[in-house]
Amino acid sequence: MKLSKIIKKKRLSILFLTFLLPLFSFLTLINYAGNPLSESHTTYTIDIPKGTSFKRIVEILEESGLLKSKLLFYSLAISQNAAGNIRAGEYEFIGSISPFEILRKLVRGEIKG
Repeated sequence: MKLSKIIKKKRLSILFLTFLLPLFSFLTLINYAGNPLSESHTTYTIDIPKGTSFKRIVEILEESGLLKSKLLFYSLAISQNAAGNIRAGEYEFIGSISPFEILRKLVRGEIKG
């Protein structure tokens, strides 16, 4: 194989890793964040105790059935600078809510009541 072909393949690999992969990841995150997790109108009540870590909050949401992907929710929270800004309280969510709306309610402290 010629040296020029090897260099061309390396350039394509670098282009993929530096441009296409992050673009695909970004589009996946946008799609995840904006779409409701289910069409169900089930009401979920979640309690976030004061002092709970972000990791535990995500586990609580997953255990309740509100999250389909912890990794994507982590990515969404980090991209919105929200991981350290979630407020404690008892929250009520309807099943047809998007991950972005869940995160927004948690950060704003829109507790049940």
